[in-house]
Amino acid sequence: MQNFIPSQDISTKLTLLNTYHNTILEEYRSNIFDLEFKDFTNEQNYYISKFKQGYPIGFDTYSKARLKSDKLGWHIAPLFAQKKPFTLNARRLPTLISVLDQIGFTDVCAINVLDPGQSLNWHIDKDYIPGVQLLRVIWGMDIFDGSCIQILNPDYSVETKIMKNKEFYIFHPQSMHRVENLGDTPRAVVCIDYIVDDKYRESGISL
Repeated sequence: MQNFIPSQDISTKLTLLNTYHNTILEEYRSNIFDLEFKDFTNEQNYYISKFKQGYPIGFDTYSKARLKSDKLGWHIAPLFAQKKPFTLNARRLPTLISVLDQIGFTDVCAINVLDPGQSLNWHIDKDYIPGVQLLRVIWGMDIFDGSCIQILNPDYSVETKIMKNKEFYIFHPQSMHRVENLGDTPRAVVCIDYIVDDKYRESGISL
């Protein structure tokens, strides 16, 4: 199993995000306080501590979650689910939504924010459909400094990537991984869960 996978091995269309990065970033910063973010900090920390797994986020768990407050933690703003845009956020971020639609990876897509001094400890994330492989595509959208992502290799060595704007971090979510923000500002990334198996993508199966 590869750990970090080059973006060109997945789709050359991903480079569209870098082409429009300046516009996407300006749009995000201009509308950040009007976006709907939910706070999953407690849920993530509990699940990771107890099960070594990320908290499963779906329609039900999202609807029940608390809105983001001033409390530091890990937050999510949905963009697409089952190929449909999340209207409240989509209307604030038309450039990002348009670019993601052109790329075509819109099964599950969101902005994830990790606040300063926060981390998600070692964990895996389960596939949505048992036996159907996903790849996690993370794109640096608004990162200043101090953030990293790590993957645990089969020999127990750790591969670390310092996160930067316009960089891709692509891996299988069932690889053991962790993230950390030691910087002074929130780290915002676009997170795309991409179904690898074409027959499931073409069938329109619901996640």
